Amino acid sequence: MNGSLALKDESLGIVEPRTQEGNQVLFRVTSLYGISKTGMKLPINRSESIETGPITITLDPDSEKSCNLGIMNLESGRMKVRYGIQTVFPALHELLSQETEENALLNPPRAVSNNTCTLFDDGKGFLAQGVVEFLPGSLWSGTKGG
Repeated sequence: MNGSLALKDESLGIVEPRTQEGNQVLFRVTSLYGISKTGMKLPINRSESIETGPITITLDPDSEKSCNLGIMNLESGRMKVRYGIQTVFPALHELLSQETEENALLNPPRAVSNNTCTLFDDGKGFLAQGVVEFLPGSLWSGTKGG
């Protein structure tokens, strides 16, 4: 899955900023909530796919320690952020209601998202572009795009 995402500062909790060399700041992301009102077509096996409907993302409480970190270059207005996320969407509920043998795979899909971001001129948000890799144990385990 690839694309871009625009976030405002109220959607993202950032704590523990620490100045690094020059004009760089290291930070930890403590909260994230995002929604895409338009969904996408995702494969469920080699021959079938589903329309997700709106997609909601939040931080994954079980993500690795290397996730939910970022580094911002204050001079260039660019930053790199690595999130551990979970996704939820209406089609997931529909799949669960079918009671297949694969229901264990239908927990909220977990993923890691690596993004390069450009800060808005007003400093109150950013445009993120990146790659999402789905983690083992979720429906799209092992898939990634970018």
